[in-house]
Amino acid sequence: MGVWWGMGKVKELESIIKELEEEIQWRDNHIIEINSDNTRVLEQSMEVARLIELYDKFIRKMNLEDELKVFLKEEINSYN
Repeated sequence: MGVWWGMGKVKELESIIKELEEEIQWRDNHIIEINSDNTRVLEQSMEVARLIELYDKFIRKMNLEDELKVFLKEEINSYN
């Protein structure tokens, strides 16, 4: 009877280990997915920053600061 009881415990432990391995694999995959999403967000943020810098350069080069101020003031007033 002791051997069967021991075998049952071994099977139970093997089952628990398998479940834990599957959970670890799921978490690892989830972490990889999150990292990939974060990388995309970072890349998009850098692209937006470059566009803002380019717009700023254009506005300064074309001497449009005053026109931009008027435009922004009108836009802000239209929201209110």
